[in-house]
Amino acid sequence: MYGLLGAWSYLLILGVIPRFRVYYSSLLSTTVKYTLMKTLLMLCLIALITGNSFAQNTYSEIGAKTEYITEVKGSKDYLFLNAQQWASTNTTEWDSSIDTSDKESGTTILKVSSYLSKKNGVNSYSKIRVNMNVKIDCRENKYRIIFSNFTSSVQPDRNVETEYLPTSSLESMIEELEMITKLSEYDFKKETSWGYDNIISVREKYISQNKEYKEKILTFDSNSKKGKKEIKYREKWIKENEIIISYLDYILKGFGDKVTEINSSINKVMNVSDDF
Repeated sequence: MYGLLGAWSYLLILGVIPRFRVYYSSLLSTTVKYTLMKTLLMLCLIALITGNSFAQNTYSEIGAKTEYITEVKGSKDYLFLNAQQWASTNTTEWDSSIDTSDKESGTTILKVSSYLSKKNGVNSYSKIRVNMNVKIDCRENKYRIIFSNFTSSVQPDRNVETEYLPTSSLESMIEELEMITKLSEYDFKKETSWGYDNIISVREKYISQNKEYKEKILTFDSNSKKGKKEIKYREKWIKENEIIISYLDYILKGFGDKVTEINSSINKVMNVSDDF
């Protein structure tokens, strides 16, 4: 609720939406302004019924290993203390909270989340937060790190100053937020929290659609009026699907990038020896 609904409330409280309406009245059509407000409102409503989707243990599409076993000189108890130290370290790069801490078994389980960086043409006007479980198992002279339960949550970027955006940027903002709204509503059962398995399934759906569209284009007469019309429609649909695929690919890559970053950070702390 804080994400999408908070963004909408934030804009209303600061008077951004009213100022935006006046400032761009001479630049934007009533339809464009109405569409922007409608899109943001739809995202807020979707946020109210957000649920969680959890993935299985196979994450081949994130571009990184999800299980690491490292041998290091250190007792089980000392490695466990190192794991606890990492878990309690404050950082601006990600948020973490300890879910399980069992010294006897040497196991620490955390929930970790982090925002992906901005990429032009992908998430210029939305914020993507990736979430995962991190399990650190400590044994004598070795430890294992397992990453699992990858999900992502999407919300409008509250830091975008809409009142100063040119018309072209506002239209791009509408397109991006509408795409997210449609994905949430039609492909993710009105959830703004998307699990790994669901992301893969939806991505494959749009890849398959594009393959069908491209094959169908070859059957039309490109010299006829009707053929040109049908080709134009499918080229438009292909382009729209490619934008969706790129967005989902960026989330999947983001999972892998964060796994690599977090694993490296844990290793730096875990590999501190208890020898004098």
